[in-house]
Amino acid sequence: MLKPISSEALAGSLQKLKSIQASGKKHSQLDALLQEIRKREAPYRKRSLVSYGATIKSIPIPEVACFFAENKAVYMVEKSGSKYVLDETLDQLQEGVDPEQFFRVKRSFMVQVDAIR
Repeated sequence: MLKPISSEALAGSLQKLKSIQASGKKHSQLDALLQEIRKREAPYRKRSLVSYGATIKSIPIPEVACFFAENKAVYMVEKSGSKYVLDETLDQLQEGVDPEQFFRVKRSFMVQVDAIR
């Protein structure tokens, strides 16, 4: 569809999609499009912001070795060994990072797969 989108054109496109889905036929272009839409719906975070003294530091997620909870605080550890306190829970972090990169080892610890030796 091209902009400007009319309500009639949108209704026609949705009807066509429903008929394709109802037919049960596989359409590789449609499957690829739906997969791309799903990817864009839930993008994973690329960076994490942490307090560093009086400033805020942006840490790229690939530089993070692990996240862990201890004494009611959540920490992030960089691969270099630097440790920062975060204002998020591990559950919130787990939802925001790529599950192919991070693995929840136990309830209080989540590690980046590449950081495991």
